Amino acid sequence: MLSDLFHLPENDKELLPVEEWFYELIWCPSQCYYHLQRNGVDYLLYLRWRHENPWHAYIIKNTASLEAMNKENAVWSEDVFELYNVQYRDEQVEMAKEKIVSLFHEFVGKTPEQ
Repeated sequence: MLSDLFHLPENDKELLPVEEWFYELIWCPSQCYYHLQRNGVDYLLYLRWRHENPWHAYIIKNTASLEAMNKENAVWSEDVFELYNVQYRDEQVEMAKEKIVSLFHEFVGKTPEQ
């Protein structure tokens, strides 16, 4: 069903709710977005798949909307899956989502006190 492939905000400027996945799972590119906050800082977890395996994963600091992820103050990590030698095929998107959240907690910290 087409509605299973898309879950996006009304517009790119809209702030994404915290800890809710947004996605467009089309043939190419497929993308997933997840907004988190730590110590008053906004982060966007970004998964991207293009033409071939594997999924790529990025942690983008200072962003809470799709538009903001491409602004000057957004700080992109390297491909976190590549750094950790993690690979997921296109159909393993749920596993990739779980892993990027787990790596975020390892990379940034679990609680505001850390």
